[in-house]
Amino acid sequence: MRSLALAFAITLFTSSTYADDDNSLEERRQSLMETAQTLANEMTGFEDYIPNLKPFPKRVLIGEDVKGYVLFADGWHRGESEGRWSDGSSSKIYLRVPPGKQPFRVYVHGRYYRDEEATRVIVNGNLLSEVPLIHHNIDLPPGIAKDGQLEIEFQHITPLAISDSAGLSGEEDIRRYEFFLVRVHVLY
Repeated sequence: MRSLALAFAITLFTSSTYADDDNSLEERRQSLMETAQTLANEMTGFEDYIPNLKPFPKRVLIGEDVKGYVLFADGWHRGESEGRWSDGSSSKIYLRVPPGKQPFRVYVHGRYYRDEEATRVIVNGNLLSEVPLIHHNIDLPPGIAKDGQLEIEFQHITPLAISDSAGLSGEEDIRRYEFFLVRVHVLY
């Protein structure tokens, strides 16, 4: 989300004229960063992007196959070819349900950074499961899909903090891993 704001700010910045040559490159960079931060703080939630998702297909999606079908909202690291790591104590995904379909089950498969631990699964605000998510089926109550979408939140009980003192910025980089989502499937 913040990268979208940054891209927007860069577009605004580069499309403006450079009439004021007195500004140094550093001053322009600082102005750009401030604009990007302001835009990121003012943007609405991820829900605005759900209509752009493709309705979830009948097949199981693995790793990068989820592109266009699953919106990774808060609490995820960058995607890898086989899946995506959670980041922090909570991770959310959004899925679109095809018109006229009623989902009755969500299948989730992944692995844990350390030992298998219970993960709470909350679908559209309803706590539906609290078990390790390794080849796990989550039964959905009738009518749970609100406005043709599923918001699935994974609450991770004890994410492991990993520190990289040489992070990209040279400052300490702390990441909290728990669950690596490999597969997701919605049954109708």
